[in-house]
Amino acid sequence: MRSLWSVLSFTLLLALGAVTLLMLAPQNVRANYAWEVVASQLDNPRQLTFGADGTLYVAEAGAGGPTCVTPDPTNPDVQICIGQSGAISKVAPDGTQSRVVSDLWSAARLFGPGEPPEIVGPQGIVAMDDGTLYTTVGFGGNPADREPLFGADGLNFGQLVAVEQNVGWQNVIDIAEFEGANNPDGGGIDSNPYALEKESGSALLATDAGGNDLLRLTLPTPTESGSLIELLSVFPSREVPPPFPPPPPTVPMESVPTTIYYDGGPPLVGELTGFPFIVGAARIYEAPTGVAPTVLLDGFTNITDMDKDADGNLYVLEIATNSLLSGDITGAIHKVEPDGTRTIIANAPCNPAAPTGMELCAPTGLVVGPDGALYVANYGVFGAAPPPAPSGQVVRIDLGTPTAVTLDGFNGRTAPSGGMFIAIALLAAACIVAARRRGATASATVQPQ
Repeated sequence: MRSLWSVLSFTLLLALGAVTLLMLAPQNVRANYAWEVVASQLDNPRQLTFGADGTLYVAEAGAGGPTCVTPDPTNPDVQICIGQSGAISKVAPDGTQSRVVSDLWSAARLFGPGEPPEIVGPQGIVAMDDGTLYTTVGFGGNPADREPLFGADGLNFGQLVAVEQNVGWQNVIDIAEFEGANNPDGGGIDSNPYALEKESGSALLATDAGGNDLLRLTLPTPTESGSLIELLSVFPSREVPPPFPPPPPTVPMESVPTTIYYDGGPPLVGELTGFPFIVGAARIYEAPTGVAPTVLLDGFTNITDMDKDADGNLYVLEIATNSLLSGDITGAIHKVEPDGTRTIIANAPCNPAAPTGMELCAPTGLVVGPDGALYVANYGVFGAAPPPAPSGQVVRIDLGTPTAVTLDGFNGRTAPSGGMFIAIALLAAACIVAARRRGATASATVQPQ
């Protein structure tokens, strides 16, 4: 036998406790939001940027081309095929989609029948105030091999490229050459220019995902002098357990920096990590000039991009939230609030054979739009999956009221939002006040929900 006061007090405590748990365990919160496709039929889209007029630009890595070589004669199944299928597309503020340029260089590394190709081409992108676009064209190998493998055409890889709209493009800084001459991380010489961010009117920040470093690129002028590339940070490899037995007990896992956020302070750099792509091992570093980078945030998996909104919330994009080694290309977005609270912005599991239109599949780029929504490059590395090819898209995720909020441990059921918990608490409080006024008592049994 309990008084109504006791029961309702207990109900109130449960409701408030649920709110507290929701606040204390934010890493377990998952939220789905309404979204729409704003660009489609993109060819391996990578990173995104907005111009000053609200135009969205997308770097498309392309699909390689007709010129193929076999870099290792002992492994004839592996070929690299290059061509000018790389592109930059734009989406105007009125929603119109079009190509800005469609003849940038692209390379596809083919591994044999049934294996998806590995594509590099235009990857990072920034839009300057005068309308000029800059993109990094990747490579993924020793820059000394470019010309021997592909002749003069090979030197179009590993470059910072300037694109003047309605005019054309030109190579302006050979990033891969810097890796070949300096090899800052001391490992194997490997260059794959990737992320790009504007630092000032005459300087850009770039990561070399192959060289594991952060670079400052000073844009050339007619009166330039000195080096156009300055090394800012090198990101360390780590020894980690191997994914399969037998020994060795550990294997080296490289950093593979893939994204930069810069707002005037020390740059933030996120990493994909290399093989074996351990779940939860990807980090975000703070990289002040002149000192070793320090870990700011950890616990992510295979980061490909990040950005902040006007309230200081950081959105971190994962290309494969269960690890690239898992074979599952379901992506995820982590929202990290200034106080450290984390929410996973989740959608349906990725199934390229039967897409539902509400999943993140190998997402590669993320930017916060002028409207406060998230814009995400989806199907960013797998080309023709699902058909028809090219299948890449940009989705807009409206960060208004979530369509569903779930908590780990709820066995997949929809969990009440924080607002619903508060409503329950207020209702309980109102009942308590009413009961006290009536002086009523009653017996009650609390039933599980």
